[in-house]
Amino acid sequence: MTLYQNPTSAAEESFNAKVAIVMPVYNEGATIESTVMEIKEKVISRMPNASIFIFEDGSKDNTKEAIIALADRFPWIRAHTSPERKGYPRAVKDAIASIDESEYGYIVFMDSDGQYDPNDFFKLWDLMLSDNDLDIVMARRTNRAEPAYRVILSSGLRVIEKVLFSPPCKDVTSAFRLMKTGVAKEIARQVKYSKYNFWLEFTARMSKENYRVMEVEIPYRSREGEEKGKSKVYSVKRMPRILRNELGAVFRTWLEYNKSQFSKFLGVGISGSAVILLLTYLLTNILNQFYIVSAGIAIEASIIWAFFLNDRWTFKGTESNSPWYSRLVRYNLVSMLGLVINELILLTLAVVFRWYYLLGEVIGIIGAFAFNYLANLKWTWRSTSRKLH
Repeated sequence: MTLYQNPTSAAEESFNAKVAIVMPVYNEGATIESTVMEIKEKVISRMPNASIFIFEDGSKDNTKEAIIALADRFPWIRAHTSPERKGYPRAVKDAIASIDESEYGYIVFMDSDGQYDPNDFFKLWDLMLSDNDLDIVMARRTNRAEPAYRVILSSGLRVIEKVLFSPPCKDVTSAFRLMKTGVAKEIARQVKYSKYNFWLEFTARMSKENYRVMEVEIPYRSREGEEKGKSKVYSVKRMPRILRNELGAVFRTWLEYNKSQFSKFLGVGISGSAVILLLTYLLTNILNQFYIVSAGIAIEASIIWAFFLNDRWTFKGTESNSPWYSRLVRYNLVSMLGLVINELILLTLAVVFRWYYLLGEVIGIIGAFAFNYLANLKWTWRSTSRKLH
């Protein structure tokens, strides 16, 4: 007996669509059969052209034997085993790469631990079929049944990714995604920095391309065999290493896409510093101005100098529709805030933490520079050509 009774559903009308249900598996020997049988009952029974691809990743328990037994029982299961542990990102990347695009038009990625209800696949599927131009439909998890430290970690990474990439989704680490196979393969083959998560970098790269993406809310269940407040996958001890790697993956991905623009902005900043030094010297020593007045004039002159260089060079092609003088005012405000941030970092490190003041100043300059670049990119020269999503 099927759980859905709506005969006019777009999903019910699309029996010819071939969907690859992809699941990486590691040490899930005790639960993999129940997960597969739930998918069989709720999805395969309604979509006869769907197949389940199980990619085992060097498990130490009886997972290999369990999935081979399942593949022997059901012709719509494709079992792949690995003699060694690849790690989650590589296992996912290899799994997506192995799907034949000419046979399967869509990939739906689901974890094998029972945290996603297979019934919710049809929320994604109906949305995908409602718009032929959609490339990816993602699940946004509600009531996440995870330890607090993992929720906090994901929230922090989500904020950073939003600032750097402006992704067309809120749940940037969700693994429950329905994708056109060609799109999934194109993005996945570029993922190379993440050692733990995969989807964070995938979303970052997805956000830089002109794909149509939509998101739908789904509930999130507790992982089978996981105690409340504890993670079966990542322990608290491993969190610092994971955080360090995933932050590095995000920043390296961002730099890969923005290296040229970032380098130009840095060059302009250096030239602005030279303008400050030169004008301060000339006004003070040649025109006999008080050095504080000279420095103030020189700083504003360097801001104007840097603005026009950035406007005509660094951010050329990404200008907003606002007139140049409006952008100049914004650039001035950002520059002033950058100076405040520089001083706050210096005072905090030198006075509160008693660091050597020059080291504090270096860190303050770096912090202010990062703020200036991002604030100008997102506000002063905000692009009006937004991606479809």
